Amino acid sequence: GTVGKNVKASHNVTVAFALIGCLGFLAYGFIGLGKFIEIFVPWSLVEAYVPFHVTAEYVPHFYGIIFTLFAMFYSILGGMHSIVLGDVIKYAIMTVGCIAIAIIAMVNLHGHGGHSLNVPHGWADPFFGLHLNMNWQNIVPAANQKIKDDGFGLFGIFFMMMLFKGVFASWAGPAPNYDMQKMLSTQSPKDASKMTGFVSIMLLPIRYSMVIGLTVLALLYYNQLDLAAPGGGTDFEKILPGAINQFLPVGILGIVLTGLLGAFMGTFSGTLNAAQAYVVNDIYLKYINPNAPTKTIISMNYLVGVVVVILGVTLGFFAKDVNSILQWIVGGLYGGYIAANVLKWY
Repeated sequence: GTVGKNVKASHNVTVAFALIGCLGFLAYGFIGLGKFIEIFVPWSLVEAYVPFHVTAEYVPHFYGIIFTLFAMFYSILGGMHSIVLGDVIKYAIMTVGCIAIAIIAMVNLHGHGGHSLNVPHGWADPFFGLHLNMNWQNIVPAANQKIKDDGFGLFGIFFMMMLFKGVFASWAGPAPNYDMQKMLSTQSPKDASKMTGFVSIMLLPIRYSMVIGLTVLALLYYNQLDLAAPGGGTDFEKILPGAINQFLPVGILGIVLTGLLGAFMGTFSGTLNAAQAYVVNDIYLKYINPNAPTKTIISMNYLVGVVVVILGVTLGFFAKDVNSILQWIVGGLYGGYIAANVLKWY
């Protein structure tokens, strides 16, 4: 509703949070996808077929735009049903790929004696203090500067913030993103509870078997990865696609690529779908044209989808890297929203 003290302001803040978060994640995905594709489709193979010149630093942006356009049309034309069905199919594909990656990593680690990871002192210690105290100087010198630039040196503070963020996020209830859209699509609160619990049980073990497996492979064979940045230096965001491309056999590589690109399209589509829903339902129909006919609503939905994607891609061009956007979303945006929601509920 819009009646009552500060009701309208509270509603507007929630919608603003949802839209800014959606734009941030679209820009985040746009940059990450471009760097990911560049590893598997070198620009030297594509350059001859592109009728204009693209400098090396903007090649990831070019790839990002192409794949974002595909995902945009898929999302706008398919709607929520296609997103949910696609998620089920992608999960099945990713399950096969993730288990295969975990097995490959275990076999390779066992073949190296199980204790031959070239890591700094303290890596195997689960305990830590205020500072990270992990020196990569004799292994990967650039890693020390990356840790410093990203603010992970004070690891104790970072860990405490992540812990409290998780607790408060749980207390605050669902954030206004594509997860909330899926919860609202269930038939009852009971089904929504089942969905959220089932997702955590099914998704996290599969996801992190891949993450840990690729981390082990990258640590074992780091010197075989090409992590050079276009402007010089080291681009650590190429570790994931580099490890996938370098160490997975052909059949598993295809499955993992299919699953990861599908996962991108699913996340992108869900995020875009949420932005469309908030703009059309919570702004256009609530304040601008409450009696709009169905045809007008559908047209507005298409228009909003295109505009949101353009804004997200534009933001991606101004971002330094993936991590800078992620820190902004998690640190600033989520902190303010979670604190307000906890106070609201409790």
